[in-house]
Amino acid sequence: MKPFLSIVCPTYNVENYIIRFCKSILNQTKENFELIFINDGSTDNSRKIIEKLKETDYRVKLINKKNEGTGEARNVGLLEATGEYIIFADPDDSFEENFISEIETYLKEFKPEIALFGYNTIYKNKKKSKSTFNKNLVFYDSKKKFREAFSKIENENNYNSVWNKVYKVEFLKKSGVFFPDNPTAQDAIFNYKLINNISRILLIPKCYYNYFSQRVGSAQNSKKNKYIDEYVLMKQKIVSFNTWENQLKRTLINQALIDFITTQVITYKGKIPRKLQNSKEFIEVKSVLKSIKMNNENTIINNVKIFMIKTNQYRLLYYLYRIVI
Repeated sequence: MKPFLSIVCPTYNVENYIIRFCKSILNQTKENFELIFINDGSTDNSRKIIEKLKETDYRVKLINKKNEGTGEARNVGLLEATGEYIIFADPDDSFEENFISEIETYLKEFKPEIALFGYNTIYKNKKKSKSTFNKNLVFYDSKKKFREAFSKIENENNYNSVWNKVYKVEFLKKSGVFFPDNPTAQDAIFNYKLINNISRILLIPKCYYNYFSQRVGSAQNSKKNKYIDEYVLMKQKIVSFNTWENQLKRTLINQALIDFITTQVITYKGKIPRKLQNSKEFIEVKSVLKSIKMNNENTIINNVKIFMIKTNQYRLLYYLYRIVI
């Protein structure tokens, strides 16, 4: 029987976490799914663990490849997927036990191109839930409706990640969008490349995914290439928003510029290195922000951010972020 859902997991040295992840999937009440592991050149026992699981469960599939990074592993998984829908998960995380049965019901009823749902962040055994901005199920069935609501979705930090979304496989393949090889911002770049193709998106407030924050050795713990990746992401946002309606376009592009600087403020806790401030990317973004007028097209908090960036008050902006943003 053809699976309804393909779960694609790029796998690299996760021997201590993979059993927890597999239990959260293989013990689901629904069985019409495939679990595709893309072993990206693991040097620990990850491959052996998956091979053992594969012997006892027909839903488990394993593809071995040389180490090329998460992006390429996900692309391989997308091409191998046979389900109607697909989710890209990380094998050091887990799913809630009712995920597949409930998500399948929603997908069959609304037939979205993308379904976005809430998630739990788990850090040092403490769980923090992050729902969608709406508290009820919401379905946008046109580009216009989706774009009008997008600022709310983006402001709730729900759009960047891929593991809190289920994608229609046919939609992805028709779009021709694949994952880049950027080590830190590839999820967001992928989603913003897709954004102009979206006309049917479902927002589900329930939390189905458990994201385990700050695993030692994970990509999230590394700052390598983060600055350039954030710049590439900002540029992708600008390209994507450039075709949108004028006022909405200006608002979202301004937000992208502000977010780029604010990310550096947060990363360096308000003490942005002089070398970074003198980089061509930073100078370029700041010069554009200097030309932006503080008016009612921007939110009050964004006008405050713009003023602080213009006047180099990065330390104060960091403290403001910690208090209210």
